[in-house]
Amino acid sequence: MVIVHSTGCSPIADSPNQQRLARGQQLYETSCAACHQVSGWGEEGVAPPLVGSQWVTGSPERLIRIALHGVRGPIEVRGQTYRLEMEFPQFGFDDVEIAEILTYVRQAWGNDAAEVSSDTVRQVRSETAERRDSWTAGELLAIDRKADTGDDVENEVAWGDLRGTVRYIGKPPPRRIIPTTGRSRPPVIDDRLIVDQNNGGLRNVVTWLLKPTDGKLPIHDDDQKTRKNPVVVRMTPRGFSPHVFCLRTGQPLHVVNDEEAHNVKVHTSENPQYGISVPPGPKAEFRFGKAENLPCTISCGAHPWESAVVLIKDHPYVSVSDSDGTFRIPKLPAGRWRLRLWHERFGYLRRVTINGKKRNLEKGTLAVTIRDKQTLDLGIIEIAPGDYPE
Repeated sequence: MVIVHSTGCSPIADSPNQQRLARGQQLYETSCAACHQVSGWGEEGVAPPLVGSQWVTGSPERLIRIALHGVRGPIEVRGQTYRLEMEFPQFGFDDVEIAEILTYVRQAWGNDAAEVSSDTVRQVRSETAERRDSWTAGELLAIDRKADTGDDVENEVAWGDLRGTVRYIGKPPPRRIIPTTGRSRPPVIDDRLIVDQNNGGLRNVVTWLLKPTDGKLPIHDDDQKTRKNPVVVRMTPRGFSPHVFCLRTGQPLHVVNDEEAHNVKVHTSENPQYGISVPPGPKAEFRFGKAENLPCTISCGAHPWESAVVLIKDHPYVSVSDSDGTFRIPKLPAGRWRLRLWHERFGYLRRVTINGKKRNLEKGTLAVTIRDKQTLDLGIIEIAPGDYPE
């Protein structure tokens, strides 16, 4: 019998298997214990426990996938839901080292599961070599089910699309020119209220899906192809471009500079606030680990007239209306959801007229029902400036 202590002491290394466990324990304690703790009990609300976890003692291939690529989103461990953003681990372990670590956690602290071989790690690494994203719990469980039953559950979730158009009723006020200082520059025009002169379409309305209370929101596989691509914002003599945009948690935000020095700051609530000085030429990179409840302002400390707005979410179901006021969110999971509408000038779109019917929306929230392979068209959503005084 192999004795593995839960106090952090090394196992007695007599046999080759015990020596392997000792190496796995050492690697675990130097690389994993900061979050999951030496005891394996993790940190409440941050890192799930490894003790008695089916994610650890269950399928070895599933555990290898997590070790190779990470895991994100809600995951239930021992009856508690954790919302993780464990991206690609950067420890650089080879197949033998991963096998030793995983064997250790599967046999420590009273866990009693079979060892993991380096051959199995090598096989899973080869099978997932093209993957460029962390896993969700749903994806991992679907792979297990397919392996057990042969059922392909990839398409069990039904998907549909959503669209709508927001229009401003009445003559919009003229866009003002913002006073500037310093060197000569082109006129800087206020971008907070942009209305299409032909159809009254309201630009830069931010829409997003609200998560349900259980936090479970299926994500389409196509999202893997885009969420690692950086969002690029340019700083020009007229300010930030685009003025309003959306960003995923963990997705890089690249702020590309023009010929002037800038001091860029994102005014977040859930994420730490910090500013970056950007000299002429280079780009600055921001990343955010937590979703924000509302869009956040971006400012420049060197040029106070420059500003932008970003919505940071941990799912892809967000949109910004285009020049004619139209917004689109593709590939939403079928079901009944809540959609929120917000605009920089008006805040929550609380008082609206939808297809001729007046509505009062609490915090700009609208119930929507998405159906499989259908596009839900919300039609024309009108706002009257008199309902939103300065």
